[in-house]
Amino acid sequence: MIVSYLLHFALYTVAYATQEVLRPVTDQDSEFRIVQSHHSPDHSIRIKQQKESICAAGSPQYTGWLAVGHKHLFFWYFESQNDPSHDPLTLWMSGGPGVSSMVGLFQEIGPCLVDEYGNGTYHNPWGWSRYSSLLFVDQPVDVGFSYVDGGHELPRDSKEAAVDMHRFLQLFVSEVFPHLQDLPVHVSGESFAGHYIPYLGAQIIQQNEL
Repeated sequence: MIVSYLLHFALYTVAYATQEVLRPVTDQDSEFRIVQSHHSPDHSIRIKQQKESICAAGSPQYTGWLAVGHKHLFFWYFESQNDPSHDPLTLWMSGGPGVSSMVGLFQEIGPCLVDEYGNGTYHNPWGWSRYSSLLFVDQPVDVGFSYVDGGHELPRDSKEAAVDMHRFLQLFVSEVFPHLQDLPVHVSGESFAGHYIPYLGAQIIQQNEL
């Protein structure tokens, strides 16, 4: 129980310490690349490559936000350490509901884990990015680093959240990292993600595209 509490406190400390780096940005912020969807003026991604000093991943890593209208979904993406051109993409969503997927990253399956002092990370040799590219998303919006513009409503249920996530994946794999289009995609998670995953899978099948 004490160990679990300390791990959660350590994760909170690292998240707090990196908020300045992972802050919401404007289009004028030169550190981020803006990818505008060719299919919808309301959809775009702000993306930035991160350094090993933040997460000792052992492979290229990127953070940013997907804008779906007034909603902004935060993500952290790691390329596979093995063969990113051929290895699958694994999407991870934490449950709760209301738990940030950064818990899965820094405490469970990510390529880096919070160190014992709570002020840094170290490489996780058994992280899932050994043989798969990993995508962590804080969803629905208002969870973790994800947010919604002031005066707008939050998603009402898991079905609405699945629509947002489907749009996220479409833009992510088709216009930001197009090499992922031809690779297998695994949707994974824990706890309340047992509700998110079926809704997302159904949304993808109904639309018949990713």
